[in-house]
Amino acid sequence: MIDPDRVLRPLREEAAAIDRLSTYRTPAELSESLVASWRAVERSLRLFVRSDESAPADVRMSALSPTDLPVDALLAALRRTDRISLPLAGRLHELEQAVRRVDGGSDARPADADAAADVIERLEAEVRRVSTVPDVAPADFVEEAPVAEHGRSSRVFFVLLIVVATGAAWLLFADRGPDLEPAIAAFAAGDLADAAAGFHAAVAHDSTNVTALLYLGRIHRRERRHEDAATVLRKAVAVDPEDPHVRRELGWLFMDLGSPRSAAEQFEQAREAEPDEPANWIGLIRALRAAGDPSAEQRLREAPPEVRAVLASGG
Repeated sequence: MIDPDRVLRPLREEAAAIDRLSTYRTPAELSESLVASWRAVERSLRLFVRSDESAPADVRMSALSPTDLPVDALLAALRRTDRISLPLAGRLHELEQAVRRVDGGSDARPADADAAADVIERLEAEVRRVSTVPDVAPADFVEEAPVAEHGRSSRVFFVLLIVVATGAAWLLFADRGPDLEPAIAAFAAGDLADAAAGFHAAVAHDSTNVTALLYLGRIHRRERRHEDAATVLRKAVAVDPEDPHVRRELGWLFMDLGSPRSAAEQFEQAREAEPDEPANWIGLIRALRAAGDPSAEQRLREAPPEVRAVLASGG
């Protein structure tokens, strides 16, 4: 997991220089503060890449070396793993160009100080956003009993197949709010914005709509908004702790967060509720393998034949 305090430590160490971006008295003092602030920002970016387990190993190993990983390549690496936003990447590039200009003998400008302060604020926010692990320990999902019946969706996670969950929306009563079918179709087509709008409307009408909460969790997770995904999935499991689709989605969320043991617990609960669903077995075995649990191979032998076929093929 990324430690935000470690990544942002260079900014803390150069706090005095960063403060002088707004209190400088001379152009020379501004230039000195600008360069020092940029150096701190660059060190934080390099620590960000070095701490990012989703980055390629060779990139992580070279992250601390400006020679092996120049700034342009550094920013590209952070963008490839979606660790920084496109606007921040653009601002970082502009700030680097301003520092190059100052290093070349030009005086820093007041606008350069504003740009540096903006970059630092954005960087801190984005580092903390992507490195925050939501409070979704397995125990959190067993405290509340179901409070309402709801329609269910079904979706089989299988190799190279996307089977859209249909029919569940038709089970909803007409007076239960917006029809979910268009939102589900938009999700299947990859139009996450339209899908999210439909599911948000359903939740606004009925906060216990587990199907809508489940799909919002899926959308947030695909957008790497892990904390938002955890929030809606926590609501869904409070409504129905036994829903295997919600448990399975929680399993994938934990896998994304690098917590395979917690993921295995969620997949196991999904498997107990829906033992014939291949996706539950596949998630469970993958999580156990990721956790280095030797029971993974025993569970593979117990799994349905189609699960063994998928995992044996690397699917």
